[in-house]
Amino acid sequence: MQHLLPEVPDLRLTVIGPCEDAYRRSLAPRIAALADHVDWRGDTSRDEVAAALDAASIGLATFQPHPLRIHATPLKVMEYLVSGLPVIALEGSEAGDIVAASGTGLTCKTTALEIASTVRRMLGDPVGYARMSEAGPLLAADHEWSKVLDREYALVTGMVQGGPQEVLA
Repeated sequence: MQHLLPEVPDLRLTVIGPCEDAYRRSLAPRIAALADHVDWRGDTSRDEVAAALDAASIGLATFQPHPLRIHATPLKVMEYLVSGLPVIALEGSEAGDIVAASGTGLTCKTTALEIASTVRRMLGDPVGYARMSEAGPLLAADHEWSKVLDREYALVTGMVQGGPQEVLA
């Protein structure tokens, strides 16, 4: 935030979802210093989440790289995509791989300078931003549970029935 506020004085960061008390306390001084620009809502109703996503410009899915996290895509990434939000995700994570391969966002390392640079790059390219925004709902639609379960059913049925093994590729 501190790297972007001089250029974008109306910048806001909205943080939604539960957080361990100790972690939130450790961030309290930073949040207080940016009180006019950070809205940390904590547990939030689905309606409030939907409204926040509608008001947002970018979905942020960066985190400290860790083997238990980098091999999973946070559900919030799909929520961002459904909402048409271009995503900034951790470089080298599953979420990052998905947004990079699908054209629905950009990736970066999780440092303040890298995130700020990526936000600048994303917002500085209106055509690319629009393309990412339009691609999100299309990608998310392919990940609807009914479609995912249909693919899994076809995979398992093919294996049980000795069907084509290229389904596993």
